[in-house]
Amino acid sequence: MKFTCTQENLNQGFQIVQHATSKNLNLPILNNVLITLKDKEIKLLTTNLDIGISYTVRGKIEQEGSFTVNAKLVSDYVNLLPKENIDIELDNKDQLHVKCLGHQTKIKGLNASDYPLIPELNKQNKATINVELFKEAINSVLFAVSKNENRPELNGVLFKFNNKQLILASTDSYRLAERKINIKNNNLGSLNIIVPSKTLQELVRVLSILKSNLNNESEIDIYISEGQILFTLDNFELVSRLIEGNYPDYEQIIPVKFNTQMISSTADFLKNIKTVSLFVKENINDITLQFQVNNNDPLQSEVHIRAFNEQLGESDAVVKSNITGIDNNIVVNYVYLLEGLNNIKTEEIKVEIIDNLSPIVISSANQDQYLYIVMPIRQ
Repeated sequence: MKFTCTQENLNQGFQIVQHATSKNLNLPILNNVLITLKDKEIKLLTTNLDIGISYTVRGKIEQEGSFTVNAKLVSDYVNLLPKENIDIELDNKDQLHVKCLGHQTKIKGLNASDYPLIPELNKQNKATINVELFKEAINSVLFAVSKNENRPELNGVLFKFNNKQLILASTDSYRLAERKINIKNNNLGSLNIIVPSKTLQELVRVLSILKSNLNNESEIDIYISEGQILFTLDNFELVSRLIEGNYPDYEQIIPVKFNTQMISSTADFLKNIKTVSLFVKENINDITLQFQVNNNDPLQSEVHIRAFNEQLGESDAVVKSNITGIDNNIVVNYVYLLEGLNNIKTEEIKVEIIDNLSPIVISSANQDQYLYIVMPIRQ
């Protein structure tokens, strides 16, 4: 095999695929990237047997072939080379010769015939989503995925395909995040799957690398078949196993009636929570939200944000808000609260509670695309 490629193109390709490798003592070849030159394409591929990533880079092929080398080593090396053309050739001693403007290196590797095969998914039916919208939606729920491996179904994000809408949901039993986005060309029908959080973390990482190549209209295609999911975008593909099992019926814990509702400035509420949180108890992270309703003028109602720490002191911040219903209070983990608030992009938020024993529900004041629930801390 022999080919020439620009440093920029090759470097981006290695940066995209290198994280899907695995340090497997029984299969050391999983540390490697498979480089394949065929049908005028230079394809890079890595897998850890759960996730597989491939990316096609532009370049000039002089001789077809395939070979594998350590992914991290070749990626780090190419990243440091000058931004010039790179010539790569495989010799008869299972070594890649890499040449670039005064640099000459030989990298040992392993035969491509021993590399695990990545399954081919049926690409007959798919759903198409705007890339930036999809990436934002993933980030808005990914943080709430459970890290407890005793319940593997909670280690992923629920994807609910329904006509022209996709609902993403995640929970760790302490909080719940749900995001709705519109999709087009949905031939998948009504379908519920659980996508591993590690898969989505890797997908978001790659989409961030590809951002400079995309525009506001760029779209990603999703294919699902036989317990696997495939994401494709231009020259990039990511295939992953799905999590088996049934996701909990989380909708039954979402309250539908509330005793107190608050509409407030997102920025003001967020800033004051951060300020008061300096005084929370270590390892508890508890802050109190006390809603005081002004029945004569709800717009002049107040929410008091309080924290107390015997060693540090106490803090009380007041935020003028539009509050209706009854006076109320709740104690919550401020870290959980902030993570949800950071994903609300509207100027105003809506906060609703029943009492101090029930979940607090947070959403955008004028949209129904994002919902976030936090369980209370019981005093």
